[in-house]
Amino acid sequence: MRWGSQTLLDAQRVAENMTRLVNDLLQLSRGELVQSIEMHFMNLGNVLRQVGRDFGVRAPEESPEIVGDPGRLTQVFMNLVTNAVRVSGSPDLVHMEVAHRPGEVEVRVVDRGPGVPDPIKPRIFDKFYRGKEAGSAGLGLTIAQQVVVAHGGSIDVVDTPGGGATFRVRLPTPEEEDE
Repeated sequence: MRWGSQTLLDAQRVAENMTRLVNDLLQLSRGELVQSIEMHFMNLGNVLRQVGRDFGVRAPEESPEIVGDPGRLTQVFMNLVTNAVRVSGSPDLVHMEVAHRPGEVEVRVVDRGPGVPDPIKPRIFDKFYRGKEAGSAGLGLTIAQQVVVAHGGSIDVVDTPGGGATFRVRLPTPEEEDE
């Protein structure tokens, strides 16, 4: 039996993702996740557009520059987008937005799903909390929150006007140097 190179590449990618998940679990349990973050000047728009392409979700054209870990931030937005697509049932019901605020950039992952009930909002980032949608380890939002906080940012969830949930990730923008 011959395996196509795409099959092998897919298998390799799945294995790498599983390895990352196991390592994240270990790091999470030891409180070490933030120690593996490597900060660089980076274009956040490129990360958002790549995640958008991978999951068929509309991404913003803007390209804010921040200091961050592209791999870890990709993981954050992959978690948010895959959750949003899963709960809303279609990538067409999910999109990302960017808003510039003084000293920070806000990325919103907006879905038209069932939304997050108010009593659950404070607990949704807790380790292993899964709400009703089984099929996940309940770690994605916990890891997302740890990575965002390690970047000096914040993450929360609010209702999407007209129904759904909007996850807001705020990340600091580099200080403008006065030359």
